[in-house]
Amino acid sequence: MAWNWAGTDIGKAHHHTVVLNNDGEVLLSRKVVNDEADLLHLISEVLTLGETVVWSVDVADGMASLLVNLLLNLTDEELRQQSMPPSTLSLLGLVRHMAEVERAWFRRVFEDNNAPMVWSDKINFQAAYDASASTRDEAFVAWEAEVGNSRRIEREAESLDRDGYQPRWGEEVSLRTVMVHVLLEYGRHNGHADLLREGVDGTVGA
Repeated sequence: MAWNWAGTDIGKAHHHTVVLNNDGEVLLSRKVVNDEADLLHLISEVLTLGETVVWSVDVADGMASLLVNLLLNLTDEELRQQSMPPSTLSLLGLVRHMAEVERAWFRRVFEDNNAPMVWSDKINFQAAYDASASTRDEAFVAWEAEVGNSRRIEREAESLDRDGYQPRWGEEVSLRTVMVHVLLEYGRHNGHADLLREGVDGTVGA
C-alpha cells in the first residue's frame, strides 16, 4: 500500500504543511494562514494526493502549551488584570474561555449535546470572561479537565471523519472540523494573550 506522510508546523498566524510519499518525494509544501476555510481546503487537497495519509500535527496541545507559557510567573491579581484598555480581557478570562471552547466543541459535540457550559447554565460565552473573582487554581482545574476530556475523545476516535452534532450550529460536524476550529481559537486568543502579558509586566515573546 502506498502511504503519504503529512506534517504540519503549527503557528499563531500561519501554519506550514509538507507532504512526502514513501520515496521521500515532496508532494506538497505550503504555508497557509490561520483561517478555517483555508485549512479545510488544504486538508482536502492533501487527501487528493493519495488514499492513505498519516498526519503528524500537534493540533491543540502545542497551542495550549503556548497559552500556559504566557501565564507563567504571574500572581492571581496580575492574571485578572485588564491590561489593554479599553478591552476588558484578562489572561485569566482567556483561560476560562478556552475551557468553555474545549467543552463546547468536544464534550457537547461528541458526548452530551445538552451539557451546561462551565461557568454558565445557558450558552453564554461572555460569562467566562468575567474573572474578577476567579483564581489561577479555579480556572486551570476547569481548563485542564476539559482539555483532558477533549484529548481522550481524539485518541479514542477511529478516524478524523467521526461525526458529532454541534447544537449551536444545528448540524453534524466531523472531528476534523472540530480540531481545526479549536486550533483557530487557540491561535486567535494566544495573540490576545501576547498583548495582555506585555501589558502586565512588559514580557514579550513568551
